Amino acid sequence: MVESDYQVYVGIDWASEAHQACVLDHERRAVAERSFAHTGSAVAEFAKFLRELAPDPGRVAIAIEIPRGAVVETLVEHGFHVYAINPKQLDRFRDRYSVGGAKDDRRDAFVLADSLRTDQPCFRRVGLDDPRVIQLRELTRVDEDLQREGNQLANLPCPARPRGYSARHQTKRQTAPGPDALRLQRPPSPRVLSLCARSSYTRPAEQTILHRAPPTRSYSWPRLARRR
Repeated sequence: MVESDYQVYVGIDWASEAHQACVLDHERRAVAERSFAHTGSAVAEFAKFLRELAPDPGRVAIAIEIPRGAVVETLVEHGFHVYAINPKQLDRFRDRYSVGGAKDDRRDAFVLADSLRTDQPCFRRVGLDDPRVIQLRELTRVDEDLQREGNQLANLPCPARPRGYSARHQTKRQTAPGPDALRLQRPPSPRVLSLCARSSYTRPAEQTILHRAPPTRSYSWPRLARRR
């Protein structure tokens, strides 16, 4: 499908809590602007809003920076055509409209929608992955979050750690003591001492014999007469 086949172009500036969206028609006229929260019900309501603007979801092109996630998967399941772009490439498109480096969610959403309208080959069409791949990706993300949280808690001082953290998160490796360790823990019996050499169990001070080092020989060199 070429770009002239799309009825509206949507740019979504993705965020962790709320997303900003901008809707343009094929002649670059602004149709609507709105933001929606990062929840399942809010994304479903936004998809319903796009259906009211364009009854055919196949004629709606959506541009977003991330190629996966709950927002992307929900929009693809509703039949919309979702395109992703590298954030560095988006920075180059942003320079067309403003040279300032200040972050503006509304402007970024407009840049995404307009860039998809004019430079669609720079975007990549997003499709749904295998459900097992999605589940594995989510489990990996949860594992990374838990490791990051554990490292943060471990770096906190002891009074600031939550109660019970050491018992739950820090487990010491315990190994069974070997025969040498058990043997060293028991004192030797008198019979063993009598069979062994006495010098092995005497005090080090009694065994150690200090020898005085011989005095160093001193040499006297004749003084040379100074010339006058």
